[in-house]
Amino acid sequence: MAKLIELDQETKTKIGNDIVDTWHLDNTDREQWLADLAKWLDAYQGRHVEKDIPFKGASNIHVPVTATVVETIHPRIMAALARPKPIVGFRPQEESDYGLARARETFLDWSLREEINIFPSLDRTVLNTLVYGIQFVKANWELRIRKVRDKHEFPLDTPPEQMIEALLGEEGKFAEALARVVGGKLEATIKGHKVSFEVEKGSRYISVYTERDEVVYDAPVVTLIPAEDLSVNSDAPFDLQQADHIYHRYWMTYDQIKREVKKGIFSATKEELEKIKALEQPDSSLDDNTSDIKYIKDQVAGVNAVSKQSKPNKIELIDGYFKHDVDDDGYDEEVIVTIPKNAPSVILRAVRLEEVFRHGYRPFVCFYFNPTGDSIYAIGIPQILEGPQAEFNIIHNQRTDAGFIANTPFGVYVPAAGFNPEKMPIEPGYMYPVDDVNAVKWYAPPHNPAWAFQEEGLLWTIVERRTKVNDLSIGRVGESQGAARTASGVNVLASQQATGFDIYIRRFQESFKLLIQQILALYQQYMPPGKKVRILGAKGDPVTTVSRDDIRGNMDMEFTGNALSTDRQIEREAMTFLAQSVLAPA
Repeated sequence: MAKLIELDQETKTKIGNDIVDTWHLDNTDREQWLADLAKWLDAYQGRHVEKDIPFKGASNIHVPVTATVVETIHPRIMAALARPKPIVGFRPQEESDYGLARARETFLDWSLREEINIFPSLDRTVLNTLVYGIQFVKANWELRIRKVRDKHEFPLDTPPEQMIEALLGEEGKFAEALARVVGGKLEATIKGHKVSFEVEKGSRYISVYTERDEVVYDAPVVTLIPAEDLSVNSDAPFDLQQADHIYHRYWMTYDQIKREVKKGIFSATKEELEKIKALEQPDSSLDDNTSDIKYIKDQVAGVNAVSKQSKPNKIELIDGYFKHDVDDDGYDEEVIVTIPKNAPSVILRAVRLEEVFRHGYRPFVCFYFNPTGDSIYAIGIPQILEGPQAEFNIIHNQRTDAGFIANTPFGVYVPAAGFNPEKMPIEPGYMYPVDDVNAVKWYAPPHNPAWAFQEEGLLWTIVERRTKVNDLSIGRVGESQGAARTASGVNVLASQQATGFDIYIRRFQESFKLLIQQILALYQQYMPPGKKVRILGAKGDPVTTVSRDDIRGNMDMEFTGNALSTDRQIEREAMTFLAQSVLAPA
């Protein structure tokens, strides 16, 4: 197992308190940003605020401009990242590396599509990045096991030592995987792992029943980290490896913590475990300023995930990634420290980063949409369109209200005109008796919706220029686009639009590249030495066999996805042009 750093109690208390204090300071620095996350989600989901002006029951429609832009960009980014096959290419450094580069491409493409199945995570990553501006992703190696009960039969004359050796041999796969992922040396017997035997003697065979742990999943996993659950210093750069610190907040049950202690990943005394158990609670702390966005997400989904009866009690933990001098040599080393947030004097884990991630990277990647400077924080589409979206809603609702008022006339009358002094509804097809028709004045407000349509057209122009999303992006030719009414005009507009989308795509590709680098490094570190992956590919493709030795070393990555590859029509026309150029070079 990874070697834990031994710390005295005074140092533990100081480090734990520093982590909690810095976590709160980070959240204070980004307090307004955290508060706005709920607003951006509301803008995307179209959740409106109740109103009773200019009259009760007035129009209160949310025009889905923000959602339209998000859902137009989202599939194009996904197509640029996931449609190319292979997903990522490698450039060999030497001519002799060409075969290794192709094998690496095939293996990584199979891994991302099949073994890891990255697309659900990638789909949500892209969507959340467009809505909130940034999204954090963690790449880690995951080992999942399950309990299996087996029956083994041996001849009656089998020596007991042979039966034990055969039985323990089946446990070797689990023990090897655990030792490889957790670290450390494998002893003659399975360290920390008890195997129970149940013997039944029959007339011809001895039946031995065993309970063993079977490896269910042994590969990398990509996890989305909610933006409110990861904090860095407010001036951190885009590259999280250069941040002063990274704090990742998450929850575990008491049973999960005990299992981590049993494996040797965590370290805690009996008294510390009792102290941790007392921290169990069903939901977030009341003083947590990151909980608002979680409640809004629950409301949107129609469930109550933050605080509900069926949720097990959990303990809030923080993983701290920062530099600390662990060997008193005067130089700081990268460490990982895990503490219960509400008991910072208890250090569950203090370990050097390289002991857990031998590639030496902090296992986090930040995706961003529209940067605002040299800081990690960026803005999303709801924030970009906040002004136009509000005006769209106002204009649409005013136009609807104006039509409602025009269809429901109202007026004033002299009390002696003969009208009943009580309020009287006005309905089509009715006649109201009065003594003097000249004493009644019907009010006919002006109704000129043309200005609203003109203003909306101007707003759409602003949205198009700001986001690069227009009618062509959603597959239709707008009636007001004169040049686009011809085939050549459509091609010109589409090619110009592709330039804007290429910027968005390249930003996502840079983050995707960092994520793939970490996934590949995890395979180089944790993939079983004797494991060989046999990839069949499409019909007619050669069979590719890849082992851990075939993916060692570094190669430059290249992505082929761009705005053209997200538009089938443009891609087809580009290929046609290239083919014609070959046939007619002049």
